Amino acid sequence: MYKSAFKLYLSDPVHAGQATIGCFNGSSLSLTCVTNAGKVFVHTPQATNIDGDNQVKYLNVNKQISCIASGTIDPMLRRDVLLIGTPNNLLAYDVEENRDLFFRDVPDGVTSCLVGKLGSLSTNLALIGGNCSVQGFDAKGSEAYWTVTGDVVSAMAFANFTNNPGKELLVGSKDNEIRIFQNEQVIEEILEIDEITGLCPVYSSKFGYALSNGTIGIYNSSRRVWRVKSRHTPKCINSFDLNGDGVPELLSGWSNGKFEVRSEKSGETLFKENFSAPISSVLCADFRSNGREEVICITEDGEVKGYLQADSTIGKTIEDSKKSAESLSQLQHLRTELQQEIKMYQNANFQAEFSNPGQAKVDTKISVYIEKMQGDYSLRLVIKSAKTTAIKAVVVEADGIFANEVTFYPFPEEKDTAFFPVTLISRMACVISMKVLLGFPLSNFYHAVNAEIHLGKLTSFVPAPSDLRSNFPASYVKFKVKDTIQRFVSWVDAAFQTNLTSTTNYNKDTFEMGFVSSINKMPLVLTFNANESIIVISTDDMSLAGEVVQDFASFLGISELESVNDFPKEMEEFQGVLQDVESYNAVRLTISADVADRTGAIKELVIKGEEARILQNMSAVRENYRQLFHLNKDMVAEHEKKALNHKALVDSLKKVNNMIQKASNLRVGKAKSALVTSCRAAIKANNMRTLFKLIKQGTA
Repeated sequence: MYKSAFKLYLSDPVHAGQATIGCFNGSSLSLTCVTNAGKVFVHTPQATNIDGDNQVKYLNVNKQISCIASGTIDPMLRRDVLLIGTPNNLLAYDVEENRDLFFRDVPDGVTSCLVGKLGSLSTNLALIGGNCSVQGFDAKGSEAYWTVTGDVVSAMAFANFTNNPGKELLVGSKDNEIRIFQNEQVIEEILEIDEITGLCPVYSSKFGYALSNGTIGIYNSSRRVWRVKSRHTPKCINSFDLNGDGVPELLSGWSNGKFEVRSEKSGETLFKENFSAPISSVLCADFRSNGREEVICITEDGEVKGYLQADSTIGKTIEDSKKSAESLSQLQHLRTELQQEIKMYQNANFQAEFSNPGQAKVDTKISVYIEKMQGDYSLRLVIKSAKTTAIKAVVVEADGIFANEVTFYPFPEEKDTAFFPVTLISRMACVISMKVLLGFPLSNFYHAVNAEIHLGKLTSFVPAPSDLRSNFPASYVKFKVKDTIQRFVSWVDAAFQTNLTSTTNYNKDTFEMGFVSSINKMPLVLTFNANESIIVISTDDMSLAGEVVQDFASFLGISELESVNDFPKEMEEFQGVLQDVESYNAVRLTISADVADRTGAIKELVIKGEEARILQNMSAVRENYRQLFHLNKDMVAEHEKKALNHKALVDSLKKVNNMIQKASNLRVGKAKSALVTSCRAAIKANNMRTLFKLIKQGTA
C-alpha cells in the first residue's frame, strides 16, 4: 500500500526523540540528530565531497543534550536555525555560518523545545519548556514570552484547537495534564492517566497524544475521539496524509521497533512495519528536494527509511474499498449476534419445558449511580436491575481507579441490587464502563447489559454533616459574582453529583455546604452570601481551590473573574522556598568565584611545572604537580557541590513556578494572565513583597 522511497544507514546511533530536519543553508534540507555520546551531526544528502560520499558535519556541544529543534526565528537570515537545549542552557546555532545566534542561561531548565508563532505574536519564537514554565526567545535571545504550567514540560506542539485564526500551544507535562495556551492564558486543561510524552497536530482541531504507559490517541478539541494501548512504549508521534485521501493519519514509532499508521477517525491500523531497533523519531519533509514530501522513520541504531504518499486516486479507491469492507464486517457481526440470540432463545424455551428458570429479557433495564457514604466518607457504585432478574457479576473498566484498569466483580448472592466500592486515587474526571451480567436466579444463561457513569473532578467529595463549621478550614478564596443561589446550587449538584436543588431553601440569605474528600479526608466548605453576591471557598489546599474556581467559571460561562485569597500555611512554606532560592543563588555565585580562582591557580601551576621540566628541575616539577593534583581534587569536590546546589535550586524554582500556577488558577480571563506576567516581573526585580501581594490580591 505504501511505497518505500529510500533507505540509508547513518554512521552513528541516534538518541531517542532527538532528531529534526531543517533548511540550514536556505536551499536544501538536512537531517540533524543527537548521538548517544552527546554529539550533534548534520546529514545533508545533496552535499557531496570529492569522493561522492554524503557530507556529515559534527558539532561538539560538550554538554548533556536534552532536546533539539529547528526553524526560522530570524526572518533576515532566510534559513533555519538549530536549537540545542541542555539542562541549563539554550543555544541557537547558525549551521551555515558556523556561529552562535545566541546563548542563554535558562534557570528553569530545558526539557522540550519548539519553533513557531504563538497566537497573536507577529514573529516566530524559540519556545522552551522547563520546570513548570514555558519561555519564548526572539532572534536576539531576548525573552518575549513566559508562562507557567503545573509540572515539568515533557511535550509541546502547535495546533488549531479552537478552529480560530492563529494556533494555540499544546503543553504536556509530567503531572499527566495537557494544557492549551492561547497566548499566556490557559483555555483548556485535559487530565490523562499518565505522563504526556508526545503531542502533534493532526487535522483541523484534532491533535494526537502519547503517554508513557503505552497509550496513543486523538482528541478533537477537548473530546477524545479514540485511543489504543500497547504493552510497549510510544517513542514518537506525528501526522501525515500517507494514503492520499486528503486527511492526515496518526504516525507512531514504538520501543519495540514498530512503525504504525492509524486512521484519525477510528484508530484502525492502516499500515505497520517492524524495524530491528527502537524508533527514535518520525519526521515529515521533502528530504530529497524532489518536490514530494515524505515520511522519514529513524531508528536508534541509525537506520533511516522514507515512505512516499500514495497517489490520490489510489487513496480514494482504498478509502472506498475500506468503507465497503467496514459495512460488510458490520453486517457479518450483526448476523453473528442475531444467530447467537436465536440460539439463546431456543435454549431458554428448552429449559422452560422442564420448568427451569430462563434467561433475562434482552430489553432489561438497569440503573447505575454513585452513592456517597457519610459515615466513613467513601464512595460506592450501586447497580439496580428489575426485581425479577438477578445481577450475577459485573466487569468494570476505568482509567485511574483500578490497578488493572479492568476488574471483575462476582455477586454470589444473586440479588437485584449490587454494590462495590469505588476508590479514587486522584481528582480526575473519568468514565466507568460496565458490562452487567443479568439472569434469573439459578439460571446458567446470562444477558450482558452495557452501562456507564461519568465521574467529574469533584465527585470524590462527600457531603459532610452540618456541624462541620467547627472544623472550618482556615484558608479561603473569595470572589464576587452576578448570579443567584439557584444557579450556584445547580453548579454544586452538577460538580459534586449531589441532589440539593429539591431540598434547598432559596429564601435564606446564606447558603453553606460542607464536603469531605474521600481521597485524603480534606474538608471543603462552600458559602454563598446572597446579599453581597460573594462566594467563599474554604479549603487548606490552594490547588483544590483553583480547580473549584475553574469548574465554577466553566459551568456558568464566566469569562472574567478576580479574587482575593488567604492561604497562610502555604504562603509560609512559599516564603521558605524563596529564602532557599536566595540562599542557593548565593552559594552558586560563591562556588563560581572559587572555581574561577582555582582555574587561574591551575593555569599558573601548569606553566610553572612545564618551565621546571624544561630546566630539568625535577624537585620543582614534583612540587608543582603535587599541588596541581590536590587542586584538581578540590575542583572535583567543588563540582559535586555545585551539582547538588543546582539540583536543589531547580527544585525550588519549580516550587516557585508551581505557586504562581496555583495562584493564577484562582482567577479567570485577563486577571489570570495578568497575574502570571506581574509575578514574573516581581521575581525578576527580586521584589518579594509585591509577589506576595500579587498572589493574595491579584494586583500590586
